Amino acid sequence: MMRDTDRRYAGLLPGAGIVVLFLTIYGSHLSYHLIDARAAGAAVVVVCLASLWLGELFESDLYALFAVIGSYSAPFLLAEFQGSFTDLAIYYSAWSVTFSVFSVFGGQRAIYLIALYAALIGFDVFARNGAVAWVTIVSFQAVQFVIFGVAAMTFSIRHKSPMDANVAALHLPPLVLFYALQYYVLKQHVPAAAPWIAVASLVALLLLVVMTRIMSKRPSPGGEFLAWAYATLVLFHAGYIESVPAQWAPWVAAIVAPLVAWVSLRRPDSRSTMWPLWVAAGFVFVANLLRILFTPGPPVLGFVYALLLYAGYALTRRKPLLYVAHLTAMVAALHLLHDHFLQSVAWGLLALGCLGLSLARRDRDLGQSSLFVFGATAAKVLLYDLSGAPPIARIIGLVVLGVTFYVGGLLYRKTALVVETRAA
Repeated sequence: MMRDTDRRYAGLLPGAGIVVLFLTIYGSHLSYHLIDARAAGAAVVVVCLASLWLGELFESDLYALFAVIGSYSAPFLLAEFQGSFTDLAIYYSAWSVTFSVFSVFGGQRAIYLIALYAALIGFDVFARNGAVAWVTIVSFQAVQFVIFGVAAMTFSIRHKSPMDANVAALHLPPLVLFYALQYYVLKQHVPAAAPWIAVASLVALLLLVVMTRIMSKRPSPGGEFLAWAYATLVLFHAGYIESVPAQWAPWVAAIVAPLVAWVSLRRPDSRSTMWPLWVAAGFVFVANLLRILFTPGPPVLGFVYALLLYAGYALTRRKPLLYVAHLTAMVAALHLLHDHFLQSVAWGLLALGCLGLSLARRDRDLGQSSLFVFGATAAKVLLYDLSGAPPIARIIGLVVLGVTFYVGGLLYRKTALVVETRAA
């Protein structure tokens, strides 16, 4: 038989037959009204099951794709479909279980992933076009989350195939789709509970990932990445954007940034899976840093962010962090002190402090960065502070500026000699 010699080619003819059967059912119901909606629905179920059986027989995923399209599209094409939305949820959920089981035993993750897309999008289209209770919508989405989450877990355990990065990347879009569809409904009807329900879905995902790792007795880098990515989405959107008041946002960012850094240092083996959390934390920190730099606010915030940036430089030795820290501290001094002369004095003391610390730590980069502060101080004094000032004030300002630069030059020269001696 051709099935034994060329299984893939032999499966083309039955595949065409499945398509013809679907078209026949829908044509008989929609165009010629030969069968009613109930009979057409039953026929679709039979053809879908036959398609799954043929897919197993010919080892072809094409039949599973036909079955997914035919089963989830049936409510749209059966014009006289009279089932309630509860019946529709049960119908879709039954097919979700069917395709999940078939996917697990057939060894093809793509089948339950495609079914997940079809279930979520199909029911959402129906819900938007009809008067559906929000509890029904959220319950259906939660049931799909459980069905396909258990399917992914069972697949990894049964086939001893933990998710890798590529497989996890395929699971992330439908997970984000689930979150977006569910949060949209919750935000409209129960806005206060929406973030907490989102956190509950995160806890459920973490349980699935942990159970998969325990039961398979194998690490799952893809599952860990999926957990971190979804945790980032929930914490960033539901936790930060939706729940944190605007006036508290900079303080939250100042707490989150060192916390994420601490977790990263404690888990160096998870750096390849935690990068979504880094991206989100970095974005939040930078956004609030720009807000502090360009919008007047509590001066203490500027000093807090400057200290965090200095700490970041001390840990990573990244020079850009050092210069941004200087800029943040200088802006904070402007917001704290209203006298122009005192502002310049504070900048000069900052530069001298950097030089002294660089000498103690033998840090050439820190010493060189003080030149940036000295230059900004000189420009401010000459172009702004002394503009329109009385002659006596100008003389005093220039003397103070000269003394500061002279002391700074001595310290910088001494720092350079110490560093050169150490290098030699």
